[in-house]
Amino acid sequence: MIFLLALNYPAAKEWRKRRVYQLMTDRFATENEVACKDLRSYCGGTWKALTSKLDYIAGMGYNAIWISPHVEQAENSTGSYHGYWNANLNAPNPYFGTDEDLIEMIAEAHKRDIWVLSDMIFNHVGNCKGGYYDISCITTFPELEHYNKNCDIHDWTNEQEVMDCRLAGLPDLNQSVPYVTEKLLEWSTRTIEYYGFDGFRIDTVKHVPHEFWRKFNKVAPWYSIGEVYDIENYDNVIAFTKPDEVYTAFNYPFYKGLTDVLAHGNTFWDISRWFHMSQDAFGDKMHDMGIFIDNHDQPRFLHTANDPIHFENALVLLHTWIGIPYLYYGTEQDMMGSNDPDCRRPLWQYGYSTTTHHYPYIKKLNELRAKLPMDTLDQLEGDWQDHIYTYMRGDRAFIVLSNGQGSIKAKSRFPANARVCDFLEPDHCLNVQNDGSLDVVLNGNRPRIYLKQSDL
Repeated sequence: MIFLLALNYPAAKEWRKRRVYQLMTDRFATENEVACKDLRSYCGGTWKALTSKLDYIAGMGYNAIWISPHVEQAENSTGSYHGYWNANLNAPNPYFGTDEDLIEMIAEAHKRDIWVLSDMIFNHVGNCKGGYYDISCITTFPELEHYNKNCDIHDWTNEQEVMDCRLAGLPDLNQSVPYVTEKLLEWSTRTIEYYGFDGFRIDTVKHVPHEFWRKFNKVAPWYSIGEVYDIENYDNVIAFTKPDEVYTAFNYPFYKGLTDVLAHGNTFWDISRWFHMSQDAFGDKMHDMGIFIDNHDQPRFLHTANDPIHFENALVLLHTWIGIPYLYYGTEQDMMGSNDPDCRRPLWQYGYSTTTHHYPYIKKLNELRAKLPMDTLDQLEGDWQDHIYTYMRGDRAFIVLSNGQGSIKAKSRFPANARVCDFLEPDHCLNVQNDGSLDVVLNGNRPRIYLKQSDL
């Protein structure tokens, strides 16, 4: 029997106050900092090394981290460095360290008011050395009856096939088998209780049946943010984040829109339409959704855009948009990288400078986010044109983004005749006009964040 009262975790809604730094354990910090010769294999990152870099993360202004899956992996050579090929749910990944190392890292994070997300996989396990039909190395689910039939996903519009067949050829767990569901739910509560994690990032949500998520919801009331990978619409995100399923999800459709606009130069229509669609679909729950400009599965924003001004516009959007910002490790050091695994380079090869690249810029944005009650402020779209866009967070911050246009006259919620200044360039100030509008002129298409002078 699972006793939830014995578990200690923050309320899910409290995560709205968090700013999350996503890292891959194997690539974030190592104890010897040797060069990584093969990005498809382990490079040497550990939980002990991560512990030594927690001040680097806290100094940038992040008060939560999302780390790689932590459990022992299938024996498919060393290609399981990413952590998504589970074998034994109750043992740690020895490449990353021991249970004690992980518990100590989380405890040290908590001393710095940093919460820690566990990356959980309920859909599949890893492949063993014997290939497609071999499950002999899977400790937790050793029987064939624990898996769905052997088939691969071909028709992505067929929901049953997406849920029951293999993703990337990985053995697909059958959650209709009581033993499978029992072990997965026991693992969930153990992860919180034994290690001290504060919430979950959940992999491959739409590949697991709704009935399982309803059972999961009853034993896991903490913050859980799901990967529901759809970039064309919100149908699946809505379906899997109902009140009795996963708590929230990453805003993948909006990610596609911001990339099209700020990396590829599309008009701001792509951002505007996804904002209104997500607002209509989720309302206040938009505050819980994960906002990101890249992650471990996508090319890095700087690789796609390769433009520092567009990059700064994207960083401002990330830290001022409604939702919880998730920054992918290395972004602060201007790390490049194309498709997986190139987007997973070791950070130690770039260094941990706190004074160069975009570390200071991101630190300043986090100072703003900590200063304003972003978890409660609503968001209102302002005036915009094809290549310049404005929005307001409550009546506190007026944000201007650009991908090529340098000026706009736009209405704000600021009171008439108020003096407002750019948080990023404090010497640049304006007087609000009688109708609440601002005559905005950008500095080389760089973004602006106007605050009342008294709020600076």
